Amino acid sequence: MPPDRHTLLEFIPQGTSVRVNAVDSATGVEVSIQGPASAGPAALERVAVAKLAYVLGRSGQDRGDRRASRQSTTGWTA
Repeated sequence: MPPDRHTLLEFIPQGTSVRVNAVDSATGVEVSIQGPASAGPAALERVAVAKLAYVLGRSGQDRGDRRASRQSTTGWTA
């Protein structure tokens, strides 16, 4: 991610597991993961940030543009 971006993380304990929400500050894209509380916050953070990077890469938002990285496969072009 570019240096002007930040990732906001929220850890929500739910019994023996923890839900982690990660939000990209530049685009507002949010992802969630859930893992065992025994994994520790560093491991859960690493997975959440990796998932956020994957989602941003798939949608083309890691480069700052909001267009989808793939064209629609429906319809046709003349």
